[in-house]
Amino acid sequence: MFVSESNNPLENDEIRPPETNYSLNGESLSGLFQLLLIGFHCNLKDKFKRTRTTLILNPKMKTMKTLLPLKQSILNFLLFALMLSTGQLATAQELQFKNSSLESGTTGQDNAVYRFPDVDATHDALVKIKGRSSALTTLSSIDLTGTGFSKAFQPQVKYNDGSVNNSSSWWMEFEIRFVDKGTSTSATMANVYATGIDIDGDDNTLREFNTFYASNYYILETITQLSVSNVTGIINQATAVGKKFTGITKTHSGIDTGATSLMATNVYVSVNTITIRVGSSTTGGSNDTDRMHAIWFKNFTYNSPLSTLPVKLVSFTAMLNNNKVDLKWTTATETNVSHFVVERSTDGVNYSDAGMVFAYGNTTAKSDYAIADNISNIQSGI
Repeated sequence: MFVSESNNPLENDEIRPPETNYSLNGESLSGLFQLLLIGFHCNLKDKFKRTRTTLILNPKMKTMKTLLPLKQSILNFLLFALMLSTGQLATAQELQFKNSSLESGTTGQDNAVYRFPDVDATHDALVKIKGRSSALTTLSSIDLTGTGFSKAFQPQVKYNDGSVNNSSSWWMEFEIRFVDKGTSTSATMANVYATGIDIDGDDNTLREFNTFYASNYYILETITQLSVSNVTGIINQATAVGKKFTGITKTHSGIDTGATSLMATNVYVSVNTITIRVGSSTTGGSNDTDRMHAIWFKNFTYNSPLSTLPVKLVSFTAMLNNNKVDLKWTTATETNVSHFVVERSTDGVNYSDAGMVFAYGNTTAKSDYAIADNISNIQSGI
């Protein structure tokens, strides 16, 4: 995904290229290649049945030509695309949240647990109020019915009896634990999609936000109206990392799943507990601080989806070794990755496969990869 600064909804650290090092028979090529690694390109298929992500070194061929007064025509691997294909990620079944009842605790208070029966054929969900920003934050309804979508989780959260006179921010934190139907036995769900819907405002100073913790990746429209920020810390776990999706001040009429620019889908793999926060913030007074939030546990089709990479690449090196190019790379984490494909180009337009390396697949440990490409029979395109 090549993202311009003007409409980039992602954090800078998410699109920063990995450290690179290039050498020509031991001689540093940093002067030749230091500008080549400029971004990621992500082409996502509908419903994530197959994802193909490309890390491209110098897609601007005219720039490359000015950088390469080559002494050896053998350096004709000039462009490499390191491609990865994720294995087929089974489309998760929609989970429905309806007909809740108080399981334990006091209604609306911290540590209250609500059971949502039959979220699918064999599972229930236990939703616990973990905490709130302050005593001024109250729960109007654990799951608002009669508006929005009956299958979505729709908590209504109020602040300061419904209005504020100055800048304020508030939230309520929920822990959603999946259990075997009719029991309290934790169950692991293979894949879960959690989509925040209609994250908007009050046509004045208020903006809603949804925060999802520990998702494997998320999906937005390429041109989204949401802003994304990194957040750290949940109740009793200061190091938990999440993504906060903040909406606009403008009110969007109704609860509309067609307004995908106001939606964010977070994807979880092999999960039994999900933590989310819903809340709002104002830059001044507002008379509309009793807000319904909608989280639909379902995947949606985006017009032009933008997704974070399922791989965090921390380094990539290339070295010309006689008639071979030695390529090495290291990943920090991988999610449902099948394999890497290295592609070669001499003109920046036409690519051919140079090799394939199988991935570890799912890991949070550093993983090292290497491949050597024999270029002795390749005609220089320079």
